[in-house]
Amino acid sequence: MKKNISLLLLALICMTALQAQESMAEQQARLDSSQRVLMKDSLQMTDAQVDTVFAIRNRHWEAIAAVRANSTITVAQQQEQFEMLKQETYAAMRTALGTTLFDRYTQLISSRAQRRNNANAAAPLTGANN
Repeated sequence: MKKNISLLLLALICMTALQAQESMAEQQARLDSSQRVLMKDSLQMTDAQVDTVFAIRNRHWEAIAAVRANSTITVAQQQEQFEMLKQETYAAMRTALGTTLFDRYTQLISSRAQRRNNANAAAPLTGANN
């Protein structure tokens, strides 16, 4: 009886985890879609250019994940590899988009990050503004 209950609980946990993964995948797809529209509209990019940027970005994140998963290297070596990957990604994007569009793209990304950081700074976790 205990064995059946344990198996039932395990199955329930697995189902819940799969639903959470599917939900996150749907959320990421929606986010990617909105990012594509924003990029295309604000930077006047073609669909092909947007596809290229997302392909380069996805390869970059896969490479980052591979470096993080490598437990045989030190943190300093990881940081060095992250910097190399960043430079390679920037070079690939600059080649694909051209210098002017690449500069506008990096400016858009920087301004979004700055707005996000400013929003976080304006609402400290101390509760002082509550």
